[in-house]
Amino acid sequence: MGIFKPNINKMEAKKDIVSLIKCLRNKSWNIRVDAAYALGRIKDPLGAGPLIAALRDENIDVRASVAYALGEIGDSRAVEPLFESLNTENVFAVYEYQVEALGKIKDSRVIELMIDKLKSLQKIIDRYESSKKNVEDHFNSMGISNPLAYQGVDAAMKTEYDAACLFENIARKQLEKLLIILQEITGKDFREDTLKWKMWHEENKIERSKISVTFKVNLPLYTPINEPIYIAGGFNNWEPIGLPLERVNDKCATITKEFFEGEEIEYKYLRGAWERVEKKSDGGERCNRTLNIGVGEESLLVEDVVERWADSS
Repeated sequence: MGIFKPNINKMEAKKDIVSLIKCLRNKSWNIRVDAAYALGRIKDPLGAGPLIAALRDENIDVRASVAYALGEIGDSRAVEPLFESLNTENVFAVYEYQVEALGKIKDSRVIELMIDKLKSLQKIIDRYESSKKNVEDHFNSMGISNPLAYQGVDAAMKTEYDAACLFENIARKQLEKLLIILQEITGKDFREDTLKWKMWHEENKIERSKISVTFKVNLPLYTPINEPIYIAGGFNNWEPIGLPLERVNDKCATITKEFFEGEEIEYKYLRGAWERVEKKSDGGERCNRTLNIGVGEESLLVEDVVERWADSS
């Protein structure tokens, strides 16, 4: 009797986020890889949290596909976990995916963290160069100038030299990849000059004002009057009971929240659980609502309509 294999293509076609998230924990690394790529193509922020957890997967290909997916989704929650992964990742191919993912996430922290990473890589390279020079000086004092001859004289020192060469090369590759993405984001090329990068970043940081946004939503007539209505989005990590609305009457609810000008948000309405999320009038899946917060606005009123709840018959 064969083992049941999840149909990732079918899940992706149906945008079955819940099932794809479950597949991130499948015993087969192939299934985990396919599920991560599918979540990345769907680009639903609901997949971001489980994908962030999967950054620690033991499999190289899974970690790479997870980084790709997080970059496609572009959720700012992934910024710090991705940088933490950069600091522990020892496979360059995965590191490349992680840096590329960060380059796709529109978050003001990315450039600053990349500059800090650039500085730390330079320190690593300097340390290995110093280690190599110490070995070279040791053998030069013995009249040996060719590293190929070190092994026959002092095996331990030759091993130290080889290790320093290896890790310096890895750090240089990481630094070059980081510079490529940093240049793509900023359009600038200061190479390894972290001081110039920091000066440019300070001069070009945008101090954004906050704008008061009021969400006013009309509800289906059958919505229970004593049941709370919530709004969930990237701004509250998509927690289903994080931000309750105030019921104006049996047909309307409202909430006011501050956002930064220029911010792009996605959100949905629900009744405290994803089993009771809003749907389209025909019962089909409703895409995330989107809102671009304009620059220069003092306040903003958003009027929405919930056509149907997921648990309605």
